[in-house]
Amino acid sequence: MSTSVGTDALVKVGDVTVADLASWSVNDDTPAITGPVFGDGNQKVHGMGIRVVTGEIAGYLNVDDSTGQTVIRTAYEDKTQITNLMLYINATDYWSADTGVYITSMPNSAAVGEIIPVSFSFEVNGGWTLTQG
Repeated sequence: MSTSVGTDALVKVGDVTVADLASWSVNDDTPAITGPVFGDGNQKVHGMGIRVVTGEIAGYLNVDDSTGQTVIRTAYEDKTQITNLMLYINATDYWSADTGVYITSMPNSAAVGEIIPVSFSFEVNGGWTLTQG
């Protein structure tokens, strides 16, 4: 895959582009399982732990985006899974969860004279896959 530029990225729920988002980030972590053994003062890696994928999408609040931001906000409030969230790298390639994602936090703030930012943190339920179109 060639180098991609952030201006080509976007977030979709199904076929709908979520309005007014400006960034996404993903942390894909598989921690080492470590422990000491007799005769060795150092930790030894005994294997790899469970893969945990978390992330955040952020941008600007758009309460009129009923098929994008509202879907994400409602999933958070109802504690339900979003099964079709896709984080696009460019026009054809995207990351998505094999099963779905849960929105785990939704901090809000506002300041006089500024656009209201919005962010949604998520945790992946199941596998995390890059689809190249």
